[in-house]
Amino acid sequence: QRALNRHTPPATLAADVVRRMTRREKFGEIVLEHVGPYENINAGAPRLCIPALSLQDGPQGLAYGAVGVTQLPAPLGIAATFDTGIAQDYGQVQGSEAAGQGIDVVQGPTLNIDRVPQSGRTYEGFGEDPLLVAEMGVADAEGIQTTGTMAMAKHFAVYNQETDRGVLDTVVSQRALEEVYFPPFKAAVTEAHVSTFMCAYPQLNGTYQCQDPALTHQLADWGFTGFIRSDLGSVHDPVAAIEAGTDLLKPSSVATLDLLVREHRLAVSAVDRAVTRVLTQMFAHGLVDRPAGGSPGAA
Repeated sequence: QRALNRHTPPATLAADVVRRMTRREKFGEIVLEHVGPYENINAGAPRLCIPALSLQDGPQGLAYGAVGVTQLPAPLGIAATFDTGIAQDYGQVQGSEAAGQGIDVVQGPTLNIDRVPQSGRTYEGFGEDPLLVAEMGVADAEGIQTTGTMAMAKHFAVYNQETDRGVLDTVVSQRALEEVYFPPFKAAVTEAHVSTFMCAYPQLNGTYQCQDPALTHQLADWGFTGFIRSDLGSVHDPVAAIEAGTDLLKPSSVATLDLLVREHRLAVSAVDRAVTRVLTQMFAHGLVDRPAGGSPGAA
């Protein structure tokens, strides 16, 4: 509390907490589980006054069976207005209703480029044009984060279809990445200053995207300092994912990560980096020092 009162930087506060955490508390901070009404929640560290972090879909309003919330129109329809003001209002509804139900992170906006009409999730993005997706996505994310809720840009970086999404290898040239796929995500970092990203299911040029250090380095080059979570089941090797810069895993378990460390397959230093990134954003958004608010089902 004294450090908070001195306005110590969030990263410094996070590092101080990590130094005080047990190994199992660190693992609990980076494992996401479904608990009760919450789609995704970590364990927190009650002993150190660190609350649990909750994350929930999504890109067109609260999902996962949430009640008492607004059934919003599809983001694709919002994109058809070409009106960033509407997109920002849309984000404010997402963020305020998430906060009202005790959700810290809105898992959206979706910034994937619609390339295949049969992709299955076309409606939850902003279309096929990189400029339009970037402009609408920035406004949506800004709207979410004006409410104090974190926005999560997803699914970084290439995700075009649902069929075989867990094994598909998308082969994309560097020019196509830079001209088509990257611009909305870059804008989310440099303009909207999103707090968090979700990495995508498929392989990109032979490497699973949640295990690809080149992608996390790209985010860092744009100035991203937040944390990254895996999509559900998108991590095939937790060691590779954590070492590449994926900070929150689902599914995983404290026992699994503990075994990997004890077998000297996973470095504690890599775990510390992941926990620090998560805690830094929690301190930056005031989630540690302000009383928890909202509850599932609240209107």
